[in-house]
Amino acid sequence: MENRLQLTRCIYSEERCVFCAAEEMTEEHLLPGWVFRAIQRSRRPRVNVLRYHLPANEFDDYFGYRQDTAEVVCGTCNCGWISRLDNAASQALKPLIRGENPVLLSPSDQRNIAAWCLKVALVNDIAARNGTSRLREHATELMRSGEAPAFLEVWHGPPSMEPMDGLAIFGVLPNQGKLVLGRGRDAEVVPLLSWSVMLGYCDLLLRPLFRWIPLEDPPSGFRRLWPSSGAPLQISPRTDTLPTGAHCVPAPSWAEAASG
Repeated sequence: MENRLQLTRCIYSEERCVFCAAEEMTEEHLLPGWVFRAIQRSRRPRVNVLRYHLPANEFDDYFGYRQDTAEVVCGTCNCGWISRLDNAASQALKPLIRGENPVLLSPSDQRNIAAWCLKVALVNDIAARNGTSRLREHATELMRSGEAPAFLEVWHGPPSMEPMDGLAIFGVLPNQGKLVLGRGRDAEVVPLLSWSVMLGYCDLLLRPLFRWIPLEDPPSGFRRLWPSSGAPLQISPRTDTLPTGAHCVPAPSWAEAASG
């Protein structure tokens, strides 16, 4: 039997929990094992994971049983609210990850998926940026409230990358985009970070929400989960073929939405 240490690799560590500052540290999977088990329906799935390294601006992908971790959370958080959040999000996300029948997401489901998306993006981004993630400032509030802040949007949509050799893609990809304010010569371009949580047959997109600057919607096929409208939301799996060509470094650009 393979040793557990051969099946995980810790790629980054900190001395204190990023959520509560406790010192009794444990490792958190960059993507929970249930994500891979869901799509392969196997207790020991083989995975193809794409990971982005900053500031080297390089990609690392691998295939096999190994799953990467980051030592950034304490045992209390890992076995407490993070475990409960993983369990709640998994119930709603598994059918979407598998591309199964349409799923009716309650407001509670939408809340859990958004919070889980932020937790996953935060842990991955901290590991990728050696602790300097802009999402880090939301860690304590996420632990306290159990939900993503209202000034972050979470969208569900089709995968941004086609399978590699028939293998679905999983991972978290930071997108360095831009926000275009105004028009013509007076237009101002400012950086806009977003994160794609790639889950095989679907993506979750996390991006800022500006109260006074409405953004254009993401590409066709995306539905906003958060902030929730307060009503149930039906999500249908994608049934058409994936777009040709793999987009290894998506860099979306959103313009200010037209008024009126």
